[in-house]
Amino acid sequence: MRVSLALASMAAVFACRDPSLVGAGGALTVEPAHVVFPRAVVGDVSRASVVLTNASRATRMVELEVTGPFAGPPALELGGGESATLELLFLPTSAGNATGQVTFSAERQVTRAGLEGAAVAPISCPAAPAPCRAMQPTPEGTCVEVAAADDSACAAPCVEAGRCRQGQCVGGPRRCDDADACTTDACDEATGCVFVPVHCAAPANPCETAVCEARAGCRVVEVLDGTACGENTCVTAKVCVAGQCREVTAPEGSACAPASPCQAAGTCQQGRCSQPAAAPFVPAWSSLTAPGITLTFPGVADRNGNVYWLESNGTTTELVSVTIDGVPRFRRRSAGVPNPGSTYPVETSPLMLVSDTQLVVLLRDPGTTKVAGHRVEGRSAVDGTLQWSRSRADFAVPLGLAEGVPLWMMSAGVVGSPPRVFLNLRINQGGAAWTSWVAALEPSNGTLLWKHQSTYLSHTIADEDTVYTYEDLWRHELIALAAATGAQRWSLDVTGSAAVPASAFGGRLFTVYPSVVRATATGLVSSSPAMAFWNPRHALAADGRLISADSNSFCSRFLAMYDLATPATPPVVWQSPPGPGATGACLSEPLVTSRQSVLVGSRPLSGLHEVRYDGTTRFSCPLPFAPSGPAVLTRARWVTASSSAGRVDAYDVPVQDVAPRGWVTAGGSLDRANRPAR
Repeated sequence: MRVSLALASMAAVFACRDPSLVGAGGALTVEPAHVVFPRAVVGDVSRASVVLTNASRATRMVELEVTGPFAGPPALELGGGESATLELLFLPTSAGNATGQVTFSAERQVTRAGLEGAAVAPISCPAAPAPCRAMQPTPEGTCVEVAAADDSACAAPCVEAGRCRQGQCVGGPRRCDDADACTTDACDEATGCVFVPVHCAAPANPCETAVCEARAGCRVVEVLDGTACGENTCVTAKVCVAGQCREVTAPEGSACAPASPCQAAGTCQQGRCSQPAAAPFVPAWSSLTAPGITLTFPGVADRNGNVYWLESNGTTTELVSVTIDGVPRFRRRSAGVPNPGSTYPVETSPLMLVSDTQLVVLLRDPGTTKVAGHRVEGRSAVDGTLQWSRSRADFAVPLGLAEGVPLWMMSAGVVGSPPRVFLNLRINQGGAAWTSWVAALEPSNGTLLWKHQSTYLSHTIADEDTVYTYEDLWRHELIALAAATGAQRWSLDVTGSAAVPASAFGGRLFTVYPSVVRATATGLVSSSPAMAFWNPRHALAADGRLISADSNSFCSRFLAMYDLATPATPPVVWQSPPGPGATGACLSEPLVTSRQSVLVGSRPLSGLHEVRYDGTTRFSCPLPFAPSGPAVLTRARWVTASSSAGRVDAYDVPVQDVAPRGWVTAGGSLDRANRPAR
């Protein structure tokens, strides 16, 4: 910023006459004799003042001569006995220290002052987190967020011809209309226009099918004659004829069992269904860890299909990313090991995606007794470089931590648009002397934005604009906080039963212990489905369904699917395939797909299964390695990990992607940020 010398000369403010005056040739003095300017950014301006005094009785015209990257007015008139505060400017054009001099001349009187300034090169600030905001560099080498001027042009995903008003981008709503009756048109505040495919309800008649036409929308048509509409025993078969399901003699060679990714279709041969045995599923690609490395695979993927995980040698941890085709993108090392987060039977993740360009990682020192052992890092999702790091030392003053008291980071997540990172923090000062906080950070630099203090907050999740947490020690309280400010929206005393938040989406908050559905606006119970499991370990909400697994922390063997629109409807329960001792195999994490089904792995009878909402199995394929924990489904590829074998495997499946909205995993969306997919 440049300031004209004419304006600078007007900055002189004259004082009253000094009564102790000398003759007309009295001294011309300046204070201070050496001026040090505040540090400046190259291309900007720094200011400092001097006081010039005319100790004579006569009015004098004082001329100024300034050297170096400094400036001041060319001259000023100073009355007898008067003093003037004069503003000088430091205008650096390059980084480093600079010196100069200002000379004041009046008749034969000359006085001088030395000038000194230091300049730093401007830093590159990240993009502002929201329209009508800007990131401005400071002389201290940091970036500060400032508001854009009112009426300046702005661009927001859902605003047309936007103008800034009091820090908000306002204008006409963006029209999102693709003229296609087969999509639901909407505008996402984070990404802009979205066109979600319409799901046409399947007709009850198996010989009819629902189709969607761009102009007419959903309609029902008859399927082709000969289409299977029931079981084919290879003696009789049920097929469609003129839109009706009829039983006919099974033709030789007709299909009697559907094909799957690992098994060809069965055909009728001499009155029996002949189908090749299922072959072990062959990975499209695999990534193996080195001996002695612990693999942590949280099931994190971005919208481009890139996958992320952590590998630790017990002292340091590498953040790893590959494309959906397994091509390496980067490896970045950090001190410490992945922080396991909360021990509650609700999933948390030490790695989460804030946006397509930002990651957050939770780490801790290998020794659990270290005071400063827990740390949160902000890293680039493009190349993994460290952008900021926050540990106990950064929170000590704002949280008022006593010296030597450890600070634990129990879990983290993301909420809001623009996004905010929230942390569940906890300290203990002996026995039951617990204090905990939910704290929100600015993702671009880790700045603490707000905090909410309580005694013992357990698990914390979010939806589009609210953070939900649970007080679990001296009182039992369910709390909702505004994502933008941390202000408490509501709280409920739930003494007598726990209310651990498990998922929140579309106006529904699902809590466990016991399992109930609540209204996000009030926290009040809206329904209590007849749960197959009183304490489900996972709760996933999508497409109006709730998918949960039993609460055994060592081995979940059952899935249950609920229709939240009709809570009185009994759930559909699916048991994993029988394993040793005729019991169900243990299930890995279920993923809700875009075709109203669930993908889930099993172990030790290693397999991948697609289960429809009605509980029927679409396919089951044996796997060469047992999947454990989270998984990724993106671009018709299912990516999972076998922690015991130290490997990540990707399999091609006939399922394109996860459901576009809702809690499609136990950690929300595939960014694992304890918030829903949007």
